[in-house]
Amino acid sequence: MEDTGHASSVVNWEERYAATNGAYFFGKEPSALAHLAAHFWRLCHGERAARVVDLGCGEGRDAVFFAEHGWRVTALDASPTAIQRARELAAERGVQLEATLCADLRGCPALETFDLVFAGCSIGALGEDAIPFLQRLRASSPVGALHAIRSATREAWGHEERPGFYRFDRNELKFEYRGWRLLYYAEDLLYVPHMDRLASFADIIAQKVAE
Repeated sequence: MEDTGHASSVVNWEERYAATNGAYFFGKEPSALAHLAAHFWRLCHGERAARVVDLGCGEGRDAVFFAEHGWRVTALDASPTAIQRARELAAERGVQLEATLCADLRGCPALETFDLVFAGCSIGALGEDAIPFLQRLRASSPVGALHAIRSATREAWGHEERPGFYRFDRNELKFEYRGWRLLYYAEDLLYVPHMDRLASFADIIAQKVAE
């Protein structure tokens, strides 16, 4: 069955990025979750370079931040404009992204080779495929890998439905990572300017351990 909700979300974000006349929709500075992911990577692995995949990288602010650490970064997004901006930002900062892929999240490369899986507010756009996709991410990651995920929750929206979009219940994202080493978990409620409303999110950073 075609996920028309996800297709609509992709078109919506491409239109938003394209309408900024070259300005970066979320700016060029990395997100708080990217800073935390880098911090916990160093706690777990020291100065070892990570191989990172940024799923739904947007205009590349976090992917470029990881590349500035000397890490090998694959950046993936379904928006052509976003991918082009990510390449331009990398060039501006004097770093190189190992790969930039214009593709649906479900077309991501094999994860066995990635040490850090990063997804900032992208998995929910998969709708009913969000949880199965997250389960595949966990199953295919090697022992020792870190996942850093941010996703929308129901707190701000209640049971308001948005076709093709998945919002997590309270603590649901944390429960999905049971059996992993939990390094960080938080849920927040904040005003989002481009939506002109309060929105709620869950953040997790977790490490896969041997069973």
